[in-house]
Amino acid sequence: MIIPQKQVDFLLYLAIMENMKAYNTEMNRLTSEVLKAISHPTRLLIVKLLSEGDLCVCEIQKYAGSHISTVSKHLSILKNAGLVSDKKNHDNTITYSLKVSCLMDFIGCIENIIENRIGESVEAVRSCRVC
Repeated sequence: MIIPQKQVDFLLYLAIMENMKAYNTEMNRLTSEVLKAISHPTRLLIVKLLSEGDLCVCEIQKYAGSHISTVSKHLSILKNAGLVSDKKNHDNTITYSLKVSCLMDFIGCIENIIENRIGESVEAVRSCRVC
């Protein structure tokens, strides 16, 4: 039995679409994992600190004001998400660095959204005639 080319093309199309759906589903899941990694205020602070340059845990701990084990746990989460890398130095300290500088553009975009919302709220209060 010979299958017409239009049916073959359609079946291939369906197979491709099913694979794309699975790909998109998995990509969305993985993206949400990365977003979860930066969704904690301390981890967000760590990302911002590392955007300025490489730091060791003890330096990050000073800024974060958390116990060193807590900072290490946050760094582990960021590392597992692919956002941070580490390098062992000759003095056995570990230096952490931000792997993806474009993350700061994304964070800047979010901060712009927040600033716009604050500005709109302030403007709403100023224009309130009842107040």
